[in-house]
Amino acid sequence: MSYETARRWFLKFGPAIAASLRRLRPRPSDYWHPNVMVVRMNGKKYWLWRAVDKEGEELGFLVQMRRNAKGAKKLMKKLLKKHGFTPTRVVDRQAPFLSSCIPNYRSHCPARSRSSRQ
Repeated sequence: MSYETARRWFLKFGPAIAASLRRLRPRPSDYWHPNVMVVRMNGKKYWLWRAVDKEGEELGFLVQMRRNAKGAKKLMKKLLKKHGFTPTRVVDRQAPFLSSCIPNYRSHCPARSRSSRQ
């Protein structure tokens, strides 16, 4: 089998295999830990927003130039669309930014959402 044949098979069957693997992935835990940190890329300061579940599995991330509540809301919307449920508890240490979106995040979740506590 040549490299070209392997490449064609990968392009044809790769997306279907990746989708089935994503479906088989276990659901993340109900405790989410959002986090904000500074990263430098090409000498410029960026803010890395990320969320991790109770087991330490990364749920998602977002990189932005500014640190504000808009970024926190954007990350929460992205996570709720991706995972499709509301977390039971969101443990937050950057209170002014991330907790500003906590009361509003249930409106972005599908109907099967769970109750949330802060």
